[in-house]
Amino acid sequence: MNKVQHNLWMFGRDDCTRCGGLVIFLILQLQASPKCDGRCSVAQKIKKIKFCVTCVMDSSFKHGRRNDCLTSSANSDISSQLPQFLTKISSLPDKMEFMQILACQYDIAWEDKQANFRQIDRMLHHEAISPGALIVLPEMFSTGFSFNMDTVAEDTQRPAEQYMAQLAADTESCVIGGVVTRDLSGKGLNQALAMGPDGLAISRFTKLHPFSPAGEHHHFHRGHAPEVFDWQGWRIAMFVCYDLRFPEAFRLASKQDAQVMVVIANFPAKRDHHWRSLLVARAIENQCYIVAVNRIGSDPNAKYCGSSLIVDPMGHIVKDAGSEQKVLNIELEQDNLCEYRKAFPVLRDRWMI
Repeated sequence: MNKVQHNLWMFGRDDCTRCGGLVIFLILQLQASPKCDGRCSVAQKIKKIKFCVTCVMDSSFKHGRRNDCLTSSANSDISSQLPQFLTKISSLPDKMEFMQILACQYDIAWEDKQANFRQIDRMLHHEAISPGALIVLPEMFSTGFSFNMDTVAEDTQRPAEQYMAQLAADTESCVIGGVVTRDLSGKGLNQALAMGPDGLAISRFTKLHPFSPAGEHHHFHRGHAPEVFDWQGWRIAMFVCYDLRFPEAFRLASKQDAQVMVVIANFPAKRDHHWRSLLVARAIENQCYIVAVNRIGSDPNAKYCGSSLIVDPMGHIVKDAGSEQKVLNIELEQDNLCEYRKAFPVLRDRWMI
């Protein structure tokens, strides 16, 4: 029988629905079962449990999309070790100093949602996804950039949002992707949606600057302001494509202490140099991480450059997807960000915007 390793850390907190006490979310590392074929990812070896410190009610459940390599006795094994883990609770961090990013760059199948859902599943199938990760998909990730509202806009079934909710639940992650909704007038809203593992939207941002050279402003309303949300102790802001050219929008997010700025896009290949240069500039200006996810391939509108990037607060490109289908898989470190901001206090010294 495999034993649960004693590697654990705090993933989150909540209120107990039974007694109102403090519920602790723990992540435990598991060994693979004897049946494991050696291809287990880190995600397959992770176990997440939650319990109330007051009533010590175990609500263990499996983590991961494939659990065949976890021992069937894992739940009881964890439960038997909970008392000894309780003594360690006071020393556990209440936030994650590292956050895993998985940025998915692919050729979006034109106006074919199911094909794109399958494509994302294939790309993530062999990735090691830790609980609390941030998975990022491109602008209009399920259809490509289209003004055909009857096809791209979410209907009453909300297939793109439902897909994101299931992916977030399966991986215990936050999933960011581009969706299209309509307002009461029938006009579109080009949005970046952050979906939590509980199936609820954490944040919904409407593109501030519809791309007028392509006539997007005739089909979509603009948004009003950036919004910063919290995920695993990190402050995250979202932007969509053309917003990248407007630094004042990013500065507004910076004033809300955004640490990670996510840019999702369908950015054309002919302006690849602009894309890369502006992303580096936004990181330097705001002393933040930039997670930028673009698409590759082509559609009836344009050819796309890819060049999905992870940029650190000093403007260094630490991950670059180039023009290939790829998942950028990296951990961001919060301590490095805070130390850099403290040592070089540009944000503290600003006084205008």
